[in-house]
Amino acid sequence: MGRNYFTEEERRELEENPFVEKASTKAVTYSEAFKDHFAKEKALGKGPTQIFRDADFDVIALGKDRIKTFSRRIKNMSHRPEGFMDLRSESSGRPRTKERTQEEEIAHLKHKV
Repeated sequence: MGRNYFTEEERRELEENPFVEKASTKAVTYSEAFKDHFAKEKALGKGPTQIFRDADFDVIALGKDRIKTFSRRIKNMSHRPEGFMDLRSESSGRPRTKERTQEEEIAHLKHKV
């Protein structure tokens, strides 16, 4: 079974939605605001497809699988201490093997803020 790629028109429509950070032909990155909104609406008893429809998403273009997977990921994220924050940039790469000096640590923390 093939992947459900977005057409260029669908991708542009997704990017115009305020709840979308970015969209490619393969994937959509949703904003933290939408993730929070989705979790709250789901807790009130709304179905995932209805939440997407109410947020002006084309549910046919997204497809049932994307909506179902997003719902599952949000459920898992809601139990994390970090919440809906994207952790991909913090956990990439090989772990450091040497300790930083105090000056390096200060510079690193300043850069992080």
